Amino acid sequence: MAGSHDDDSAEKGHRTNRRTFMKTVGVAATAAVGSTAVTGAFAADTTVDLADEGLQNGELIDPYLEEFFVDGNEVLIPAGEYEYTGDGLGGDVANAALVGSADGVTFNRPDDPETTVRPSIRATSGTVRIENITVRGKRGEEQSRWRVGADEGATMEVVNVNVPDGTVENSDSTGVYAGSDHAGTLLIKACYFAQLGNVACYVSDPYTGENGQVVVEDCVFRNTNAAGVRFAPGDSVVRGCYFEATEEAPSETGGGVAQRGIKIDDAGQSVVIEDCDFNWTDVGGPCVDFHERGEGGSGVVRNCRITNDGDSEPFDTDWDVTGNWTGENIQLTGSGPTDVPDGFEAVTGSEATPADTDYAIWTPVGSESTSSSETETETSTETTTEESTETATPEPTETATPEPTETATPEPTDTATPEPTETATPEPTDTATPEPTATATPEPTDTATPEPTATATPEPTETATPEPTATATPEPTETATPEPTETATAEPTEAAPSDSSEAPAQQNQGGGSSDAGDSRSETGAEKSSAPKGYPNRIEIDGTGDAEEDATYTFSVTGDVVVDEERTKVVNSGTAADEKTDHVGCKVVSGHVGNGVDAYYYSGRLRDVDVQGDGELYIYHG
Repeated sequence: MAGSHDDDSAEKGHRTNRRTFMKTVGVAATAAVGSTAVTGAFAADTTVDLADEGLQNGELIDPYLEEFFVDGNEVLIPAGEYEYTGDGLGGDVANAALVGSADGVTFNRPDDPETTVRPSIRATSGTVRIENITVRGKRGEEQSRWRVGADEGATMEVVNVNVPDGTVENSDSTGVYAGSDHAGTLLIKACYFAQLGNVACYVSDPYTGENGQVVVEDCVFRNTNAAGVRFAPGDSVVRGCYFEATEEAPSETGGGVAQRGIKIDDAGQSVVIEDCDFNWTDVGGPCVDFHERGEGGSGVVRNCRITNDGDSEPFDTDWDVTGNWTGENIQLTGSGPTDVPDGFEAVTGSEATPADTDYAIWTPVGSESTSSSETETETSTETTTEESTETATPEPTETATPEPTETATPEPTDTATPEPTETATPEPTDTATPEPTATATPEPTDTATPEPTATATPEPTETATPEPTATATPEPTETATPEPTETATAEPTEAAPSDSSEAPAQQNQGGGSSDAGDSRSETGAEKSSAPKGYPNRIEIDGTGDAEEDATYTFSVTGDVVVDEERTKVVNSGTAADEKTDHVGCKVVSGHVGNGVDAYYYSGRLRDVDVQGDGELYIYHG
C-alpha cells in the first residue's frame, strides 16, 4: 500500500533495501510473500495440509486447528468456508504458521453475534504467522476480538487477516488487541477493518508493560469507531495505511461515536507514522489525536496526505507536543481546517497532494461497504529500514492514570479515568465521546516541503477473479491468483485466473515513488527455460557497488536450485565474492557482492530477508 517516502533520493549503500512483493487475489491486496524489516527467516519443521487431513468445506475448523496448529508446524488451509468459534486457534505457539489458500479462506463466526469469540495467540519463540484469513459475521456487544502478542525475541505476524463486517450497535468488540505482556515484535500487515464499534487495532497497551514493538503496515481502516489504530509502544510504526471516515461507524457501548484515525494514547518513544492517507468528512474526528495519556512521548509524522472535508482539526493535541513530536511533509487539502501543531511542516491548499483513495485493498463481495478502488492489482511494497526519529528518547512520563493490571476484570477502557485494566475477558473499551469539532491547534508552519512523488496506482489485473467459496476474503476469497496485466480495473466475477506474469508490478498507494527497477521483463531474449518442476525464480542483485555487499536468507515450501545462468560476479575481488552460499532444500542463506545470486524454486516463497546493499527480484512462473 505504501512506497518509501524517499525512494528517489536514496542512494545505494545508505540504507537496507527489503522489497516485499504481494500478489493480488480477487480484489484484494494480498499477504506479503516475504517478510518486512521486522522479521527474519521462517522455516517450520513440518508442513501439514488440512485437505490431506480430511477438512471439508463447511466443516467446523476448530478441532483441526487444535490438533495441528502447534509448535514447528506450517498448517495450510484449503480454499473454502469454515465454521469457527475461536477454539483451537489460540494458545502459546513457537515457530509455526497458519496459512490460508490464496483462492480464499473464510472463517464464519457463529450466527448469533452475541457469541463471544476471543482467541488468544502468542508467539513464544521464532516467528508465528497467521495469513490469508477473512472472518465474516458481525461481532456482538460483548468483547469479541483476536488477542495477539509475542515473548521477548519472538515475532507474531498477522498478515491479510480481514474483518469486513464490523459490529452491531453499542458494541465493545474490537479487531485485534495486544496486551501489556507483549514483549517481542508484532506485525499487522495488509489487513482490512471496517465498521467496528470499538478500536480496530488496539495495540497501545504494551507500553504499560513489556513495551514490545508494534508495526502496522499497509492496512485499511474504514469507518471504525473510537480509532483505527490506538498507539503507541516505543519504537513502533504505522506505515502505508489508509484511513477513511466517510460513513458513521456503529456506536460503542454507551452510544458514543468518535471516529479518529490514530490515537496516540501512550508515551512511547521514537514512534513513526509515515506514508499514510486520510480521507475525512464531517463524521470524522481528528485524523491524529495526541491524547493526554501520550504526554511525554516522542516521534515523527511524515509524508502523510490528508483530505479534510470535515469540521474537525486534522490534529488534536491535549498537550504541547512541540519538541517531542515533529511533522515532515504533511500534505493537507480539502474544505475543512488545515492547521497543524507548531513546528510541523505542511503544504496546504492547491499546492498539496490529496489523499490517495485508490488503496487497492480487498472489497467485501456483496457488502454495502465498498472501497473507492475496486481495482484488481498485483502490488509490490518496498519497506525500508530507517531510523525511527532523530529525537532523543526521554523516559516516558507517568500519566495521571494508574497502570493497567492483569486481572480477570474488563480490559482497558479508553476514558480519561483510570487506565484500562487488561483482562482475559472483556475487550478494552474505547469509550468514544464525540470528538470536538474545532480543536485549536497552533497555526501551521508554511514550510514548503517537497510533495511526495507522484505514484502510479496499483497495476490492475487482467481478469476478474472467481467468486470465493461463498465468502469474500480480503485477498484470497475471490479467486485463483490472477497476475497483473496492463488492463482496466475489473469487477470480481466467475472467471478463470490469468496466466502468471513474471514481472511484479509496483504499488504506490502511499504516495511514494515507484522504483521501476523492482520489476523485470522475462520476455524476448531475456527469457530462459526454468528447470522442470522449478517454475519460480528469486534474484539478489548487488551489481553497481564494488565495495559494499548484502547478506540474505529466504525459505520456500518446496526445493531450491542455483540458477547458474544468471548467477554471476561482475567484478571479482570483493570479500563477499569469496564467501560460500548455503543452499538447503528449503532454506538458503548467502552473500552477494558486485554481482547477482539467482535461484529457481518450487512451491511458494515464505520468507525473505535482505540486509545491506542488494536489490531483491521475485518472478512467478
